[in-house]
Order: sequence, then C-alpha cells, then structure tokens
Amino acid sequence: MSTGRVITFYSYKGGVGRTQALANIGTLLTRWGYKVLCVDWDLEAPGLDRYFHQWLQQPQNPGVVELIHAHVEERKPRWQEYVVELKLGSAGLPLHLMPAGIQDNTYKRRIQELDWAALYEKHALGDFLEQMRDKWKDSYDFVLIDSRTGITDIGGICTIQLPDQLVLLFTANRQSLEGITDVWRSALEGRNDFAYDRGRLLALPISTRFEQRVEYARAQDWLEMFAEKLEPIFAEWASKEVSVPELLNHTRIPYVPYWSFGEELPVLKEDGKDPEQLSFSFETIAALLANGLDGTDLLVRNRDSYVSAARKVTPLGSPSEQEGAVPQKPVRLFLSYSQKDQQLVSQLKPHLGVLKQQGLISDWRDRATTAGEWWKNELDVHIEEADIILIFLSADFLASDYAYGAEMKRVLERQMESKALLIPIILRPVHWKDTPFARIQALPQNGRPVTSHNNLDEVWANIAEEISQTAQSLHTSSPMKGSRGKASAGTASFQRLESLFAELPQIANASSCPPDMAVKDVAIGPEDSAPLALPSFGLRSIIQDCTVELRGWGGTKFPYGWYRSSQEVHLAQGFRVVDTQSWTFTTRSFHLWEMRFSGDFMQRQSIEEDYIETSPGRPSPKGSLSVEWALMDIVRPLLFARNLLNRLDYPGRFAVKYRWNGLQDRSLILLNQRRLGFHFVRYASHSPVWNFERVISRDSDLYDAAYEAAQNLFWQFGWEKAMSSAVPADIRTLLEGRFPD
Repeated sequence: MSTGRVITFYSYKGGVGRTQALANIGTLLTRWGYKVLCVDWDLEAPGLDRYFHQWLQQPQNPGVVELIHAHVEERKPRWQEYVVELKLGSAGLPLHLMPAGIQDNTYKRRIQELDWAALYEKHALGDFLEQMRDKWKDSYDFVLIDSRTGITDIGGICTIQLPDQLVLLFTANRQSLEGITDVWRSALEGRNDFAYDRGRLLALPISTRFEQRVEYARAQDWLEMFAEKLEPIFAEWASKEVSVPELLNHTRIPYVPYWSFGEELPVLKEDGKDPEQLSFSFETIAALLANGLDGTDLLVRNRDSYVSAARKVTPLGSPSEQEGAVPQKPVRLFLSYSQKDQQLVSQLKPHLGVLKQQGLISDWRDRATTAGEWWKNELDVHIEEADIILIFLSADFLASDYAYGAEMKRVLERQMESKALLIPIILRPVHWKDTPFARIQALPQNGRPVTSHNNLDEVWANIAEEISQTAQSLHTSSPMKGSRGKASAGTASFQRLESLFAELPQIANASSCPPDMAVKDVAIGPEDSAPLALPSFGLRSIIQDCTVELRGWGGTKFPYGWYRSSQEVHLAQGFRVVDTQSWTFTTRSFHLWEMRFSGDFMQRQSIEEDYIETSPGRPSPKGSLSVEWALMDIVRPLLFARNLLNRLDYPGRFAVKYRWNGLQDRSLILLNQRRLGFHFVRYASHSPVWNFERVISRDSDLYDAAYEAAQNLFWQFGWEKAMSSAVPADIRTLLEGRFPD
C-alpha cells in the first residue's frame, strides 16, 4: 500500500503567499530527507518554477499542460518525462518539479483549449489522473500541488480528486476566510459523491501575512474570529488538549516586507530561530505535514522538539565510528505485544540474551497488552526508562485499547522528543499503514511479517542484528564536534555534573537550608571525565577574577558575593561559601556555592520571594517566579563558565547544567508589568522541576544559549509566546542589556 501523501495548497484569493509557502516547505522537506514532488497546477497564473530558477538547467520545461495534451492525443505519456530534478545545495535529497508548462506565445491558446468537463467525459481524464496519483504516492513521500485560486474546474481537481490533505491559506479578511471554509465544505461533499475510494480529507488552515506587532488588539479580535470559523476544521485532527488559537498562533505566517520582493527561498537564507522569520513558520508547517498532523500537544509544548522529530532519519543505522567515542551504559529495552503473541515473541528473547552478554543491552521489560490493570503504574516507569521500545504489530495488538491508550501515546511522544527509539516489528499480517506507527521504520526490513518467512530462526536473527546495530549506535556517543562558536546540548557526558547535583542537597541541608525551600541549582565543570588540577593557593583569586556582576533586574553577583553574614569554609577539595540572610522580617533567602580544585563548581540559591514566614500583616507571595530574575539566573552561569575557560586558558569546553526544584503550582510573573507579551496573565508551571544543560567553548554564542534556555523554561510555564510571540522576540528584548560589552 502506498504511504506517500498528496497535499494541495489552496487559497480562495490571490496574494496570500501560497506559492511561496509551497516552494519553501517543499525545500525544507527535501532537506529533511523526504522525497518531494512539487506540481504547478495554477495553470492560468503559473510561477512555482520561478522560486527554483537558479537550479533549472533551462528556463522553460514541459509540464502539466503538455502532459494533458499528450494524454488527449493518446500518446500514452509517461508523467516522469515532465518532471525536472533540482539539487538545492549539498543537503538533503533532490527536489522534483512538474512545472505548469512551456510558457511561450502558444501557452494561452493551449490553456484555453482545455475543456475540463469534456476531458473527463470523452478522454477519461479522471482515470488517467487517478493512475498518475497512485504512481506519485508510490514514488514520493510528499506531492505538493499549487492550486488555482477561487472556484474553478482546476480547483475542483486539486481539492477533491487529487489530495489526501489540504493546506488552506488565507488572510485577515472575511472574503478570504469564508472562501476557504466554503471550499473545504464543498470538497467534503464532493468526496462523498466521488467515484474513487478516499479516506477522510483533512485540512490545515494557515493565516498568512498576519501583522500583529503594531495593531495587536485588532489582531487578537481577528484571531478569535479565525478560531470560531475554523474550529470544525481543526476538530478533525487536532489534539483535544490544544486550543484552536494556540494552533493558529503556532502556524501563522507573518508579514515580512523584505521577502515580498521577488521569488526567493527564506529557508535557505535564514536560521529559522526567530518566530518572526518566515523560515520559522515554514519549519513549523513542514513539521506538521511530516508528522501527519499528529502530536499537536507536543508542538504547543515544545515546538523545537516537534520540528526535530519531523526530520527524517534512519534509526537502524550503523554504530558510531567518530573519534573520541565515549562508552555509555547498556541500553534499556521495553517490549510491548499482545498476550496472544507471547509465545511467538519469546523466540526473540534468546537472541536478546546474546546482546545482553555482549554488554549492548541491559535486562529488558515486557508486558502483554491484556495482562490487566495491576501493572499499569509499573509499565509507566519502564516506558520512561527505556532507550529502545519494541512494538510487536499484529491484529490482536492493534485491536486492543492499549494500542491507542495513554501509555502508547507516551511512547510516541518519547519517540518524537528523541528520548527513546521506537521500532515496530511486524509480527503477523495486519493492516498497519494507517496507524501512528506507519511513519517509523519497521522490521523486518523487507516489510514482510515475521510469520510470513519460512525460516523463523533466520528472521529473528536478522531482527536481533538490527537491534544490535541500533544498540551500538546508542551505546557509543561522541563529544560534540559542532561548529566553532556554537553552544550546544550535543551528546556530551554530564556525569560529573550529575554527581555534583547528588551531593548538593546534602551539603545544603547540612548548611541550614530549609528543606521545603524552592531552589535554583546550577553545576559547571569540564565536559570530559578528566578533572582539572587548579592551584590551591590561587583558587580564591580565580573565583574573584571570574565573578559576574550584571546590571538590571536581578543584577547580583555570580557566584553569590561575600557578605558579613557569609560563612567561608576551606575544604580539602576546594572552597565553599554559605549565606543565610533575611531580606525583611518575614522573608529569608539561602545561598551556597562551592568551587573545587577539579574545576567543578556548584551553587544553590533560593527562589526569590519564596520562603515566607507569613504574618497577619503581610500575605505570602510564595508561588511566583519573576521573568527578570529567571533570565539573570540563566545568563550568569554561562558568563561565569566562559570566564573560567578564559582565565584558565582551558582548551576544552565546560558543561553547564541547570536544575530548578519546587516549581509546582508556581506562576511566572513579570516584575515590570509594562513589558509587552505577558499582559498581566500568570503562567503556571507544568512540572515541579526544570532541567536544562549546555556545553560551551571560549567563543560560544552565549546570547543564543541563554535565549534557548529561556524558551525552554517558559514553555514549561505554558507561555507559548516564548516561540510564537504576539509581540516579536519578547525574550530577546528582555535579554537586552544582560550581557556586558
């Protein structure tokens, strides 16, 4: 069965940037490893090829018009002969383009000769297009069709017969909005009477050229109108946990005057980091299409992870062979299958036992889907701990409630978040291409179910070999070799910092830190496992030279300064400072930091205005986290780490890890309420703990690292504007002035 998808880009009115969006999204999908065909079916106003003019070997190429005329003349044309292959740079696969046609002085006449009703009635155009559509779906992951605007015969072909999905682009006017909703309803009605078998037609509405930086209030009014009109369209596929305004805000294409001139591809020229860049929006939309419009809750919660998950990779690759590979602990497996398949699955376990003896995998956990309710909590734990999750596909498994329940949803989320690798194994013949597992590479590699092979021992051995290669690629990770100057999360080992975090609570408790205090912990140290050997007599001087003091909100020193109330403790392994003080009669704070001769640093500080001894005259503000102070506590450790690298003339890199505890039921607030973007709304944390880690070198871009950390933190508090901001680049604005000249 074909797994490719045909997607039509349609707009009721012209001037919405439909062709620009298709060209850029097609380019992204090819760069992400997908096979893509772009078709210019806007025959009356063709122009898709203009976005790719610099890669075309000749300016005019035969296309849709010539193909249809050849069919009418019964020349039995091959559609492949009307496709041009374009290599857009060194990354990704070639993009294939079927242009509208050769636009010479006969083009207008040849267009006017196409009587679409007669073509269907007399020349069986419908059957011809249907056969070509099937071949497209066999040959490509995505076929993107640029449709004519308005209500036309061509529009009917592109919105009813050809597509699996629609992308409906519109601007902020009633004619444009109501036009796409009417066409969507007409397409659904047309599909009901359609002669060919089709699945449910899903549609993705996209607001384009949407300006809300100046006229913010009016923009919000229009967004509310969009949400009301478009809710039935989104209800067909969006997660119930996500609101329509949230999706509209994440998928909107902003108006950028620079790109309104000419036909260019911003996705090849922008970095895609700023929500007000066109490439940022195109990446989000491309990821939605690549993910089959699934996982919208993850999109809203963590847009970058969602986009990363859309980039096509081959999970069953060869072991890493990069220099400097650092061995890691054996990977953990989780097996999920129907109880009726238990005997069949057990034939794989001896092969897994061999991998365990080789140290590639640890012990595995497995559960049958009908084992009852008593193991649900245990199952959740094992799913969260697993590195590789094997799903054994059969009719009994897919027919179970479990296959579509909360646990399996979490499995797919962990796969999309790159926290675990999901490998479907086709156990028995079953229709599974329309399930959530269809986009994931399955085993056996030939696509045949295990039971369809004559030699089961051989097929299980081959599956075990693929699992072995996957485990080796996970079992061996390499230090980051990213481009110079780029701070990165990478695959660096944070084991040293984890050991510091394990010690920090005990040290703090022994230093009179209140046990119920919400705290911000940070650890900094050499990236690799080899400790430094700092001079004991000069450690205090090193700390003073590297201390960071910033201006603006939360501009205290890092490490926290020496005060009269501070206790200095000289240790065998380094130097420690502890400070417990009162801000007011009812407010207390706590600071502790420790610098070791090994080059490792750790600090614990209380969350501001948190530990309150409430009194009748002053209610407790416990439960808040200010944006300004949060930004300071993100920026300062990065600067301190770089100062250490420079002061020590250290050739390697330092890892920086944040862990903030006690965020449950806490609200993100803005001390300076005149800042835009928050609008006096309190944003509550989804989790009690925030973790974030980065590796930096002496010339890393710390501004970008801080920006990324702030986005990650604010996402946890549900502040979607951190990525799709109603006010452009709020975080960047808030970070202005935080870095010394």
